[in-house]
Amino acid sequence: MSFEILNPSVCLERLSREVILLWIDSPGKSVNVIDAEMLTGLEMAIERLGELSNELEWIVIRSRKEACFFVGADVHTIAAQTDATAAGEIVLRGQELMQQFESLDMNTLAFIEGTCLGGGLELALSCRYRIAVDTPTTKLGLPEIKLGLIPGWGGTQRLPRIVGLENALSMILKGNSLTASESKRVGLVHRLLTSGEWESQPMKVLSDMANVPAVAGNRSWLRRAFEQTSWGRDFIIQQARKQIRGLAQQYPALAFAIEAVARSGDHDGTAFERHAFVKLLGSETARNLLDLFLKRELAKKPSTWLDASVMEVTAVPSGATSQSPALPHLGIIGGGIMGAGIGALAAKQGFRVTIKEVDQHAATAAQERIEKSWNSSLQAGRMSLQAMHDAIGRLNLSTEWSALANCDLVVEAASEISEIKRAIFQEADQRLLPGALLCTNTSSLSVSELAESIQRKTCVAGLHFFNPVERMELVEIVRTQWTDQTTLSQLLSVVRGLGKFPVITSDTPGFLVNRILFPYLGEAVLVAIEGNCIEDVDQQLRGFGMPMGPFELLDQVGIDVAYHVATSLPSNDPSSVRVVGQLGKMVSEGWLGKKKQLGFYDYSSRSKSVNSSLNFKPLFVKKLPDFQRDGLTDVQRRLIYPMLNEAARCLDEQVVKAAWIVDLAMVLGTGFSPHRGGPLHTIDEIGAACVCHNLQALERTLGRRFRTATCLANPHRADRRFFDSHPWHVEEDGDINLPSIQSLHFPALYPLST
Repeated sequence: MSFEILNPSVCLERLSREVILLWIDSPGKSVNVIDAEMLTGLEMAIERLGELSNELEWIVIRSRKEACFFVGADVHTIAAQTDATAAGEIVLRGQELMQQFESLDMNTLAFIEGTCLGGGLELALSCRYRIAVDTPTTKLGLPEIKLGLIPGWGGTQRLPRIVGLENALSMILKGNSLTASESKRVGLVHRLLTSGEWESQPMKVLSDMANVPAVAGNRSWLRRAFEQTSWGRDFIIQQARKQIRGLAQQYPALAFAIEAVARSGDHDGTAFERHAFVKLLGSETARNLLDLFLKRELAKKPSTWLDASVMEVTAVPSGATSQSPALPHLGIIGGGIMGAGIGALAAKQGFRVTIKEVDQHAATAAQERIEKSWNSSLQAGRMSLQAMHDAIGRLNLSTEWSALANCDLVVEAASEISEIKRAIFQEADQRLLPGALLCTNTSSLSVSELAESIQRKTCVAGLHFFNPVERMELVEIVRTQWTDQTTLSQLLSVVRGLGKFPVITSDTPGFLVNRILFPYLGEAVLVAIEGNCIEDVDQQLRGFGMPMGPFELLDQVGIDVAYHVATSLPSNDPSSVRVVGQLGKMVSEGWLGKKKQLGFYDYSSRSKSVNSSLNFKPLFVKKLPDFQRDGLTDVQRRLIYPMLNEAARCLDEQVVKAAWIVDLAMVLGTGFSPHRGGPLHTIDEIGAACVCHNLQALERTLGRRFRTATCLANPHRADRRFFDSHPWHVEEDGDINLPSIQSLHFPALYPLST
C-alpha cells in the first residue's frame, strides 16, 4: 500500500492496483467540514484520479474521523459571507466539484460511518454507490432548511433521482436525519455493513457491490411510475406547496426548496439551486438562523462561561463512582414528570441514575413514566431495543436515602413548594458525599434561599430543565452568590453530556426564560379576561412565528406551574393581581391544562375546543392609540412587546452577560420565532426607537407594566443595535438575479428582494 498526500485534508491510498481510498480528514478538528482547504484537496484528488482513470476500477471515499463522514460545509464560512457575488462563486465551485465526481469513469463509492450531513451528503450523492455502517451514530440528512437555506451543491437535483420525489421533499423540507437502516429503506444507501466488516474483507465488499442494483430502496413500481409521469410529479409538488403555505412567509427557503426540487432533471435546475441559495443567504431569516446556529456552538464551549483558571477542572468530583469517568453518577429526588424526564434522558445518554421517591407506590409510578418515555422513543425510531436494555441496566429506583450515598450530583425535582425543597436540601446535605453537587430543578423559587441553610453552599446551583425534558434543548444553570467555578464547570459538562445547551444565569425571580416569558403569558390572560377570542389570539401569535399560541403553551406547561411562577415574580402593577387570581381560580377548579384534559382548552374530544366553563365576558377596554409601523397586529404587539421589554431589562440587570445569550435561551427554551432570531434581534429588526415609542403609547393606555426598560428608554440608544448588522452586498451586474422568479407559484408569500 502507498500513500499520496494531496494537502492536509485529503490523501490517496492504494488498496490494490484497481482500488484507491480517498481519505478525508479536517486537521485540528473533531469532525470533517468542507472548507476552502477541503475543497482544494478534493479538487486535487479529482485531477489526480483523472490521470489514473485507465487503471482504476474503484474510488472509495472514507473518513479518518471517528463516527463522522462529513458534518457539511463550514457554517462559519457561510455566515461570514457578505457579498452575493463571492457567495455565488463558492456555491458554483462546490456544484462543479460534485459534477466532476459524478462524471468520473470509474466506480465511486462513499463509505459512510457516522454523521453525513449537508455538503457531505451531497458529495456522497455524487458517487455511484453509497454504503453505510449500521451504528447508532450513522445519520444522513440535508439540514440546510433549518438554517434558512436550501442544499446548494446539487442536493435538490440528485436526491429526487435517487430516493424519489416524495422522499426527497420530506428529507429536504424537514431537514431531519435518517438512520442507516432508514437510509437503506428509502434507497439513499445501497448496502449496510456491520462494524468492522469492511476492515476484514474490503475486496469482497467491493466485489459484492457489482450485484447490488443501481437503484436502491424498496419503492414499489407503481410509486416509481407515478413519480415519473408529469402529472404525478405535478401532484406531489402541488401537495408540498399546500403543506408549507402557512410557513412560507416566515421561512422562504421552504418554497425555494420545492421549486428547486421541481426543476430537478431540467437544464436550469442546478442554476436555480445556486441562485436561490445565494438569494436566501442574504435574507433576514437565514442571517438570524445562522447566527443562532453559531451561538449554539458558542454555548457548548466551557470557555464561554468559565474563568480560564478552571478550564482544566475535571467533570467528575473526587470520589466518583461512575462507569465512565466523563459521566457522573446522577441522583434525582422525585420521580414526577420532570424528575422522571431527567432520569429517562440521563440513563439513555449513558449516565448511572438513581431516583429516590417517598414510597414504593411513587417509585413504581416513576418507573412507569420512564418506561413509557422509552417505549415511545423505541416506536419512533429514536432509540434501539439494545439501547433501551442498556438504559434499564443503568437505572435504579429506591425509597431509601442510602441509595444516593455515592452519587456525584443530585438534582432535587420535588413539588414546587419551598418548605418541601428546603427540607430535602437539608437532609441531602447531611447524607451525600463531601463535594457532591446538589441542584434544584425549580422554575420559580430562589436557589440562594435553599442554599443558605446548608453547609455545601459552593456546590449548589439551579439546574432548570424545560418540559418535555427530552425535546427541549435548553438547561438554565442558576448560580448563587456562593456557587464556585468548579461547580459550574462540572454542571456544564453534565448538561453537554445530556445533549443539551447550557445558559448560566443569575439567581433572580424567574431566572431568564420564565422572567421574559411570563409578561407575555400574563398579558394573554388579561386579553382573555377582556373577552377576546382565545383561539384567535393563539392563531395570531402563531402567525408571528411562535410554535404555539400563549393559551396552548399555558396548557402545555400546566396551569399550576404557571400559577406558582406568576406568584413568585415581583410586580407592582395591579394587573398582575388579576392574572394570578385567574390562574389561581383555574387551579382550584382542577383545570390544570393538558395533563388534566382541561385548561384554557378542553382536550377530552379528538379536536380541542375552548373550555366553555371559562365564560369570559367582553369588557370595555380603552381604544389603543395609533402606533408606529412595526409589522404587528394590535394583539401581537400587546403580547410580544412585554417580552421584548423584559428581555432588554434582563440586560439592564445583568441576569446574563450578553445579548446573544438572551436570544438563544428564548429560542431554545420557548421556541420564540426562530426566524426572527430572538427578542433582542426583533427589537433590532423593528428599530429601538419604534419599539420605545410604541411601548410608551401602551403604557399611557394600559398601565405601568409597559414601562420601557432603561436601555431602550435611553435617548442616546435610538440609533444603536444589540447586534451588528450584516449588510448583503450585491453587484448590479452580478449573476444573482432570478430571471425566472415570476414563474414561481408563491409570489405573494414573500417579498423577493435583494
